[in-house]
Amino acid sequence: MEVERRFKGRVGFAGGYRQLGWWFVSRGETLREAFSRVAAWLKDMEVRHAEDVLVVVAHGALFDVLAAVAFGWNEKVWLSMDNAAVARMDFDGNEWKLVFWNQCDHLSGMHSY
Repeated sequence: MEVERRFKGRVGFAGGYRQLGWWFVSRGETLREAFSRVAAWLKDMEVRHAEDVLVVVAHGALFDVLAAVAFGWNEKVWLSMDNAAVARMDFDGNEWKLVFWNQCDHLSGMHSY
């Protein structure tokens, strides 16, 4: 909620932010449901933000599904995404291109405990 407040009008959460969101249902979300949810979100972003640079912050599993949807893969491929890693995907109006994935250069010299 702090991010929404600080960057009002420039930040959004898919489906809105709620303390009890889609992830809190007792049965969880199937992979097919995740693909469907991410595909709808991605299509919306392609239309509403075609000329914008978007920053997406999420867990690695969502990025796996996002890449699969963007590149037309029929199933999750299990691309590795380390904690705090960065990926870049560019959309040219017709198709997505992978620029880099799992970049961690910004973490060199940091210690993990």
